Amino acid sequence: MLISVRITVLLIMIISNGMARSVNSAPNNSEPSTSYNLPTELSSGTIITINGKLKIDSTLRIMLLTKNGIDYACGMTFVPQKEVVIQDSTEFPYNIRPADESITYTIYMDARSVDQTIDVIEMYFESDNAGLLTLNSCPVDSLSSIEKIVINGKQSVLNMTFNFQKSTLKSNEVHDGINGRTVNGYPLGSTSRRENEMAFRLPRPLENGDIIKVEGIIKSDDRQKFRMALTTGENYIDKHNIACEVEADFLNNQFVMRTVVNGQIYDNILDSSRGDPAPTDMFPDSVPEFILEFNVNAEYNQIDISVGMSFLCSVDLKHNLRSISHVLLSDDILNVKELCFKFNQNQ
Repeated sequence: MLISVRITVLLIMIISNGMARSVNSAPNNSEPSTSYNLPTELSSGTIITINGKLKIDSTLRIMLLTKNGIDYACGMTFVPQKEVVIQDSTEFPYNIRPADESITYTIYMDARSVDQTIDVIEMYFESDNAGLLTLNSCPVDSLSSIEKIVINGKQSVLNMTFNFQKSTLKSNEVHDGINGRTVNGYPLGSTSRRENEMAFRLPRPLENGDIIKVEGIIKSDDRQKFRMALTTGENYIDKHNIACEVEADFLNNQFVMRTVVNGQIYDNILDSSRGDPAPTDMFPDSVPEFILEFNVNAEYNQIDISVGMSFLCSVDLKHNLRSISHVLLSDDILNVKELCFKFNQNQ
């Protein structure tokens, strides 16, 4: 009798543990799945915006996963055929009016710390002309523990934006932006020697037609140098292999375009006396805000670089495109306000 009771208790414990794991694990889905890295640790005031297209006969599922890539933090599911958005066990009616076999969608995820004690993700969903749907606030154990976004469904993400200013969806407060010296919790390493250095991990390996757009603030006076680079390395910054670096040398008023291959440095200095752009023209003292874009042009094996609306130059690739993993900024940079990744713009 005692043995029977012990076996029964043991079975109950096993079943209970299994149920607990199923609640905390990412839901299964047989449709195509794509995983994206967060560029930096998620913090309060960050708004993630995802724009994409979904096949009308598919189901869209968005999941935020923690650092081990397994545990499910929060998410939502959109079922166009049933005209419903599902968040956990709550269903929200959502009537869409598709014009063809695909529909566009936008997801907003607003990270917040409530009273500095409770972390939540406020989610909003919008598709075609059906209007903005406000979902429930999703409590999470820790914003900084979230590392990946997984998207399931027959769909394609057109762009993914990380805005580091405080939410304007519900508040008029202004945030300066973000800065830091880690990449998803990993330190930049002992090779870090640059002032005001900050790094951001790419959401996924680069492909032809991808565009990386960075908006931020640089010093408005006493400028000396501003550098922004695309580097290789998995969980660290490999400064011995830099695919493309833009250096604005304000002291000499010249741009230096740099590539580093296994420690060998290749510099190309743009000469304003020959009509090349100069840093004082591209970054005037009166305008501390900047926009810098890297456009992947794999057809010509190069990166096209623009400052604002003006083309700067092209840099030939000496590294495998898919080995590029981080955006690195340093020196006169004060902070980054927004990162935007536009995917497959040439397709």
